[in-house]
Amino acid sequence: MRRVLWRPLRDRAADSGVIRTKSTSKCVLEHNPSGSGFPREGQLEGEVMIWDSTKSSYKWIVLVGSFLVYMFDCLEVTVLSFVLPALSEEFAITPVTAGVLVTATLIGMGFSGPIIGFVADNMGRKFALLTCLVVFVVLTAGIYLAPSVWIIMVMRFLAGVGLGGVWGVLAAYITETWPARHRGKAIGVVMAAYPFGGALAAQLSTLLLPNWRLLFLVAGISAFIPLVVVLVLFRESEVWRQDRHNRREQGQTEAAGFGELFRDGRARLTVIASIVCSFAMVGFYGSNSWFPTYLAVERDFSQAEIGNHITVMSMTSVVGFFVFGYLADYLGGKRAILVSLIGSGVMLFLYGFTSGKTLLWLVGPLFCFCMVLPGIYAPYISSLYPARIRTTGAGFTYNIGRGISAFGPLVVGAIAEVFSFSVGIMIFGVLFAFATAFMLMMPSVGKPVEKQPVVKDKEEAVAA
Repeated sequence: MRRVLWRPLRDRAADSGVIRTKSTSKCVLEHNPSGSGFPREGQLEGEVMIWDSTKSSYKWIVLVGSFLVYMFDCLEVTVLSFVLPALSEEFAITPVTAGVLVTATLIGMGFSGPIIGFVADNMGRKFALLTCLVVFVVLTAGIYLAPSVWIIMVMRFLAGVGLGGVWGVLAAYITETWPARHRGKAIGVVMAAYPFGGALAAQLSTLLLPNWRLLFLVAGISAFIPLVVVLVLFRESEVWRQDRHNRREQGQTEAAGFGELFRDGRARLTVIASIVCSFAMVGFYGSNSWFPTYLAVERDFSQAEIGNHITVMSMTSVVGFFVFGYLADYLGGKRAILVSLIGSGVMLFLYGFTSGKTLLWLVGPLFCFCMVLPGIYAPYISSLYPARIRTTGAGFTYNIGRGISAFGPLVVGAIAEVFSFSVGIMIFGVLFAFATAFMLMMPSVGKPVEKQPVVKDKEEAVAA
């Protein structure tokens, strides 16, 4: 038995496993030993979220700001697909070369995990998010002056590092700002911004094409909106500050590094999580890139029907993010992810197998409804890594899948040359079965802790 006396809000009794926070109305106390193994359901690994009732309004600022950031992130990613025809005509490039521009962006996203994760875990969440925004604002708008397609390719690769890094930083912000019982819903709201970003890219393309240079310029400059929001309204994560302060007090001054993902029993977690995302992302990007061509060539859809069909699929995914966000909070992260992966695999396989238009209109939106892994995976994987490497861990395991998925469309295209697009889509639907099998090996965390003990008297002693 020993006494742990009151300490200020920005301090933590790190040597006791007891964390206190102070507010004008109450003080929350939770015991969290930082021993080996995985955290409890809904509890962050290695520490608990600092929850201060006087700051309850700030979580909404983070939510709305993150929604804007992710919407413009999607705008910058999606705009390339709209400009490819006009860009290809101006530079007289083949479809293969045009496809390499998309691949370069996805490969850049693959590198973003360890790069931006290292920045976020060592220099702060806010600094890392601002870095991502500045990178893709400058490099997207800068394509307006690009003299050749090869320069554009390099710029898209570098922009991809910033575009891909956004997901991991936002996941950390939501995880460290929102209480566990609402975390799944909050990240679902943020991820639901992605279809809106695609719709915004479509509208800008309608207004500005065939002037593709002006489209890149406007898309890049418009991202100043979330840049200003983050710069002015976002604060540094209190959990990250607390963790850095405690580690310095304990003499741990070395920078958080990529190697920590594979130490202290985390190697198995990192490898399995990366495999899950790789199978899921390859299955999604490899098939999704060919949906318009598949519908036009093999299912006799008109251009207007394709546009309406893709729009319905995108809007259905918005509903999916909300529904699965609730499921993640109710059932737990692992179970919600398993439901998502199984549903995605079944629906994608049926989407390639089905030939009737009526069934395609049913199965396609159902696939997008289920394929919400980016939303429910974020709070789940973030809870498995300590604050000092949270963004590195979440960003690496997710973005390695996006990097590998850059080659998915090439594989489906090769399958289509020998067989058909429908066969390629069905094969890639089976990849979700492998993702499900590896997901079963992951720990069951993510369901929120229902109650926390409350200390009414801030001078009360606590037995550790």
